[in-house]
Amino acid sequence: MNVVQQVQHATGPRAVVVDINHELRWWRDHYLQYPVGRTTYAQAEPTLKFAYDNYLLHPHQSLDAIWPDVHRRYEQLLPYEQLPWHRAERIIGEVWQRITSD
Repeated sequence: MNVVQQVQHATGPRAVVVDINHELRWWRDHYLQYPVGRTTYAQAEPTLKFAYDNYLLHPHQSLDAIWPDVHRRYEQLLPYEQLPWHRAERIIGEVWQRITSD
């Protein structure tokens, strides 16, 4: 099942719907399969949610095109929700890859 549904409206651009609960369950189940040295799932969850929020804000743009805005917005999160940028950037990229791949 594709985690992203695109809904075509007769009067406007496509809408995008993401089942965030399904996605967070997937990450909880698969997070440990990623490279060693990674944060725990609990530490990464705010960044995962942030990544999906950004996708929903910019569903028709490439991540490369919006990195500066993503970075700026990430710095506005509460400090306890942030990871070091090099880790957050990787997680955000993995979320974007998952959600945009067929």
